[in-house]
Amino acid sequence: METQNLEISRIPFSNMLKSEASELAKKTIGIVQNHNPELLLLENILGKLEDLMPDVEKMSYNYGIDPKRQKIETKKSLLMLTISGLKLEAKKLEKKGMDDDLILIKSFIDANLRSLYKTKNDKELTQKVNGFLHIIESDETLATAMETKSLLKPLDEIKLAFRDLKLTMAQRVSLLAERPKYNTPLIVSNIADALENLFKTIEVFQMSNPELDYTALIEELNQQARMYRRSINIRLANNKRRLEAKKEGETDIDADTDSDAPIEEDVPEPVNHRTYRSSGSSNTYFMTDSEEEENEDSAYEDEDVEEDFESSFEDTLDDEEN
Repeated sequence: METQNLEISRIPFSNMLKSEASELAKKTIGIVQNHNPELLLLENILGKLEDLMPDVEKMSYNYGIDPKRQKIETKKSLLMLTISGLKLEAKKLEKKGMDDDLILIKSFIDANLRSLYKTKNDKELTQKVNGFLHIIESDETLATAMETKSLLKPLDEIKLAFRDLKLTMAQRVSLLAERPKYNTPLIVSNIADALENLFKTIEVFQMSNPELDYTALIEELNQQARMYRRSINIRLANNKRRLEAKKEGETDIDADTDSDAPIEEDVPEPVNHRTYRSSGSSNTYFMTDSEEEENEDSAYEDEDVEEDFESSFEDTLDDEEN
């Protein structure tokens, strides 16, 4: 029979997004279900793939931009500005003349708050500011000097801004902790195994059951494979083009589009490789994970504070003197 010579084209997991792997599993189930799996003796093997659906659905969910992250950046900027205010007031006092109290204050500020914009992450920033406030509370001589120089008001502004920043950070950690956790590599590996087992079963059954016609099913699965490969190839080509443009110093590169767009639209996506090994074969599968889990991981990492407030102090002071 003609179907005995048909093979199912395998979709390479190499360079696939995890959202695509989830979509592939769901679409494959739909295709097989539309071809009477009971008649084709596929209901049992299809059930293995359907059992993965609760986990597959988790991978389809995209949390989007973390709103708390933007709020943290705003609170952090406000904290930096209040610290700038304290430094500026100390600069003004320095222009009027130095004394022992001011020398102590300046030395303390320079030791704890100098070049905060160069801190590597939020943790280092908060540690420095927390240490600064702790020493003031524990050092009576320093606290008295701050009061004598009328610097308690800008100091209180720093305390309030720092408290707001820490509160927002704590809220963000709580919200992230409430998100459902799942093992992406394990789910992807299970999808790969279940799909491979399904395809092998179809190929074997078409030969062992010549009275059944698997032609339409196999042709539709192969059409799906062609669409996925085309989408993947376009994405890889776009990634290569953007990488080459970046190396040449170009900056007018189009922004990436939504990774959750339908695969038929051939949307280019950023590539970030992860490796998954199928437990049932010697093949190694690769899965790009440019969204959800990578974003969640990076959400716990802190970004650099990039604004140079030191130069703004000098400019402001020069303007006032002029």
